Amino acid sequence: MALGENDGNEVDPSRAFPFDAPLTMDQVYEELDRQVEDQAPDAPCDERDALRDDRYAQWCGLLDQGVIYRAHEGCGMYSVLVVNGAEYGNVWYVDVANDAGVFPLTDPAAGGPLRVFPWFTLWLDAALDMVENHGKELESYAVFIP
Repeated sequence: MALGENDGNEVDPSRAFPFDAPLTMDQVYEELDRQVEDQAPDAPCDERDALRDDRYAQWCGLLDQGVIYRAHEGCGMYSVLVVNGAEYGNVWYVDVANDAGVFPLTDPAAGGPLRVFPWFTLWLDAALDMVENHGKELESYAVFIP
């Protein structure tokens, strides 16, 4: 994606990226359910559902804090560069649309966090390979999730 392109997401790079460990959507849903149970244990189902939806929307807003979108992986999946916070300079994979979660990418050569320049090198190598092989589709960065 071009710098500044964000696929309609409301990014706020001035705020810190709030994640420092992988987080599955199952974990998110369990936490949201716990919060709703603590806040409104006796509320009718429709009120609890509305409260859960509000909490989910708030959580989704965290995904756009401290990042720049770098690659659209299709169907609501993205590789994002963290530009603010403890994970500064690392590339993360965000896949909420398919109920996967938020994961740091791992550098296949170094074994640690995938930084922006090695990430770009992997993309460039894959793009050149695609051109040389006459249209082979680029693979997803999800292969770098540990």
